[in-house]
Amino acid sequence: MPATPHLRRTVLPSGLRVITERTPGEHAAAFGVWAATGSRDESDACHGASHFLEHVVFKGTGSRTGERISVEMDATGGESNALTAKEHTAYYAKVLLDDLPGTADLVCDLVADPVLDEADLEIERGVLLNELAMQRDDPFQAVQQELAYALFADARLARPAGGTEATVGAMKRDVVAAFHAEHYVPEKLVVVAAGDLDHERVADLAAARLLRRFGDRRRDPVPPRPGSDSVPALPARCVVLPRSVELASLVAGVPGIAQGHEARYAMAVLSTAVGGGISARLFKELRERRGLAYALGSHVQTHSDAGAFVVHGVCRPADVPAFLSGLREELGRIAADGLDGEEVERAQRRTRGRLALSLADPLARVSALANAELSGEPPEAVGEMIRAVGETTVEEVRDLASQLFSAPLSVAAAGPFPADQDFLSEVN
Repeated sequence: MPATPHLRRTVLPSGLRVITERTPGEHAAAFGVWAATGSRDESDACHGASHFLEHVVFKGTGSRTGERISVEMDATGGESNALTAKEHTAYYAKVLLDDLPGTADLVCDLVADPVLDEADLEIERGVLLNELAMQRDDPFQAVQQELAYALFADARLARPAGGTEATVGAMKRDVVAAFHAEHYVPEKLVVVAAGDLDHERVADLAAARLLRRFGDRRRDPVPPRPGSDSVPALPARCVVLPRSVELASLVAGVPGIAQGHEARYAMAVLSTAVGGGISARLFKELRERRGLAYALGSHVQTHSDAGAFVVHGVCRPADVPAFLSGLREELGRIAADGLDGEEVERAQRRTRGRLALSLADPLARVSALANAELSGEPPEAVGEMIRAVGETTVEEVRDLASQLFSAPLSVAAAGPFPADQDFLSEVN
């Protein structure tokens, strides 16, 4: 049941889902197609196929050349892009309302009818290999990936979404084409739009373009991935990437809660209170009082059945032991004593404000609605999310902090250290 009359959801006989949120008077509109497949669904032999496919669809479709696609995207002055995640792939655009029909047709065309030309795949292979090299050269991205291996028990969830140099370098056209044929089917697709639009018109447009190659095929939508109410207990790990740099990049974290967990709003408040701004506990203690870092903060990762709480920082190599010791000390204090009411209230206000401002963007609304649908959650209006954050209690935040921060921390660091450097004694 929609949470507001402006939210509409239709499931077509083919299994295709269409979700819209009407925002009267809005000049901008967003449209996207989410596929319920990502790098987690790839076998070892086709690791990177989702990302390869996401790139190469822009090279041409049955009715548009790559040049025409790029011209149409630029002509609107809007924002068009795509992304590959661990559990979904998305193609989306934000444009003026008048340009929505043409843009929606283009996005659907990319999803439904890519040519996947052999020569185009070879060109894009070079682009993808450059992207992987860029990620490997970026110390922060590199340590984030290493930490994922420590925090996620599922190997497919932990590995990089874009594949590796070996898998991308060996990827064949028939593998990419087979992946598209298997996963880009109506029952795995979700169409989402937001703006001052008509739900039925969006559904008709999406059906006309996306269902053309499936005829009268009837299916039920694929069920959401199974969730989890537990947080796994994993042994702490430390990975060091030797780098000749002036500053060390480091991340430390513990397993967290899954996407649909009942404590997800408490998790948002907790992360904000711990590392989400200049009034956050870690910023005040490690930077303002001890001067151990310039940049630091915390963030949360969530997937259908797993999650992580991660602290990130950049500091002088000589300060890494003190930074990590201070981090463990503060998290231990929070685990034992909790956060006080003033800290929680301040974090609630900040979380609510950031949420409201971010979701004022129709593209952010489209993404939020798509993610809710794919995770099996009912669509939520912005006001409901803000209210849920505000209703989070000090006790809920305290209980979650005690559960998470009592676990041993894993660490990944990049800097002028030997590969066998072990920082676990500083954080555990």
